[in-house]
Amino acid sequence: MEYRVIRSGRKTLGLTIGSDGVPIVRAPYLCTEARIRAFVKAESAWIEMQRAKLIKAERAAEEAGTLSAEEISRLADEMKRVLPGKLKLYAPLIGVEYGRVTVRRQKSKWGSCSAQGNLNFNCLLMLAPEEVLDYVVV
Repeated sequence: MEYRVIRSGRKTLGLTIGSDGVPIVRAPYLCTEARIRAFVKAESAWIEMQRAKLIKAERAAEEAGTLSAEEISRLADEMKRVLPGKLKLYAPLIGVEYGRVTVRRQKSKWGSCSAQGNLNFNCLLMLAPEEVLDYVVV
């Protein structure tokens, strides 16, 4: 089975699946290649299960289709209209202040907050249930 190895100062072996479906083994510097091969073999059922999940997610994404630039722009505009009210509601309730608010199309995050209190939100949150948007805002 093909796999990639990333060596570091860690003490244990770790395993993830890359977006291309290839297992990534994180290993201590002094771990032998034989130990890594045995680890991958022992985890082969888990690897195949994760690959199946990845393929299923890719198929679902293909079936869902992609959004046009115009649709993304509309979602961002709607988010900019909805966010101020939610931020004004929740910020005092949880006792925080915030700075600049940015809405963009991010690939892997729904939202984030910088150390300076600046907030970033993914415009695709407008496609999620309102409870999810509220959760990310909080």
